Amino acid sequence: MSARRKRGGDDKIDSAISALPESYRRWRASQLGRVTDELERDLILEQCGEVAGLQVLDLGCGDGDLAVTLCRAGAEVTGLDADPRMLRAAWERQASEALSIGFVRGDVNALPFADRSFDVVTAIAVLCFVPDARTAMAEMARVLKPGGRLVLGELGRCSS
Repeated sequence: MSARRKRGGDDKIDSAISALPESYRRWRASQLGRVTDELERDLILEQCGEVAGLQVLDLGCGDGDLAVTLCRAGAEVTGLDADPRMLRAAWERQASEALSIGFVRGDVNALPFADRSFDVVTAIAVLCFVPDARTAMAEMARVLKPGGRLVLGELGRCSS
């Protein structure tokens, strides 16, 4: 976990976490959840590459953790999630940090964005929750600019 987040962000994070569904909140608050989140975040950022000034779409943005991290790195971020509770938590997180991130409720199988809109699209633990992963992948490809980067992360079969 970054020093900036450890020192100044715990109250803001706790506020955003409190709005989450109970099981998600418990995971985020646990030591294993925090360590896992940090490792995952670092790996995802490495795969995204330099994002400053780029249009980034975070699909299945959840509570906005990755969207906030990408915004802090200089990206212009849009987060999409189907769950209004998660979007509420994401909104609270970004507002508490005075960041400007657009959060949209939507379906990954019918993205409400124009073709070739984003330089980077992230979808972390998304495909395992959609009934039609093939359509979701086609939608991700549709909104990605030519030469853009798609960063996928999925749960293993033994994840619960």
